[in-house]
Amino acid sequence: MCVVCGVRDVVCGVWCVWERGGGEEVEALLWIPYQPPPTPTAITTTDTLYQFHPLSPAFFSTRCMQIAGVRMIRSIPGRAETNFEFDAVALEQAIEADIQAGLIPFFISATIGTTSSGACDDITRIGGVAKKYNVWLHVDSAYAGPAAVCEEYRGVFAGRELCDSFNFNAHKWMLTNFDCSVLWVQNRTHLLDALSITPEYMRNKASESGLVVDYRDWQIPLGRRFRALKLWFVMRSFGAEGIRQHIQDGIELARYFEEELKKDGRFEIPVPRSFGLVCFRLKGKGNEANQALLDAVNATKKTFIIHTALEGKTTLRFAAGGVMSEKEHVDNVLSLLKDSAASIV
Repeated sequence: MCVVCGVRDVVCGVWCVWERGGGEEVEALLWIPYQPPPTPTAITTTDTLYQFHPLSPAFFSTRCMQIAGVRMIRSIPGRAETNFEFDAVALEQAIEADIQAGLIPFFISATIGTTSSGACDDITRIGGVAKKYNVWLHVDSAYAGPAAVCEEYRGVFAGRELCDSFNFNAHKWMLTNFDCSVLWVQNRTHLLDALSITPEYMRNKASESGLVVDYRDWQIPLGRRFRALKLWFVMRSFGAEGIRQHIQDGIELARYFEEELKKDGRFEIPVPRSFGLVCFRLKGKGNEANQALLDAVNATKKTFIIHTALEGKTTLRFAAGGVMSEKEHVDNVLSLLKDSAASIV
């Protein structure tokens, strides 16, 4: 997997493990900056999490903060003029201000391919800030990460050698059944130090000698599924080239959808297409009209579209990347959208 995604081209000694999903990974990673483990008072009064909000994976990361007892979460919103990317300048300013206030920054969550708009943060700049202040940097690329198998898209992942951890979900865009999320860490020792607890009944010579890797110490649960096996079957069935072709086909379908929608003056594209994701809405219409369009299309039960809010404006999202998706299916969605828009505009 490291070879296929080009990780070893930029990072040496990286460690990889398969988990359930991004939420479980962040939940485990959060404890790494705490050495030794903190008291509840230390968590709730002296530490600050910096994350991109609202277009980052804020839902699960915020939940992880709540589970860990972290009460102070610094949210740094993106702006439309920068495609809702994480603002590294605003990040550093926030860190400086909080340090002056006696707070301790410890975790930065950046994203390549946000859920809402597919925004890709500048990891090189954010990584520089993280290194400057010695803050753990996690990069979530749950959706877009599989695009790293294509060399032409690896530029988007520039700077990943600066992050401490990186994950993507193979079950989102890499032809793998749920659940299978890939987590890389620069230094596994940090993760093991944070989570390793070995009662007497789990001690054995193989583990103590280093002969085996106890992945129970890489996660919250002790038991784990053989997730690597189903990904192995995918790679054996499709091969690296087959996976690349799947990614490229999805992106090409999204490009076609975007171009066709632009030809219709009733629609607008508020942010640039990101990989296989296209955000769009009715031009010059408010949230009520766009919600009506969404409801009308989904009511046909011929396709399913999910919306988001970009700067408070209801925005519809089209994602291409299904295993069986072809151009004719995209044409069907376009027809549904145009027909439904005719009764609204």
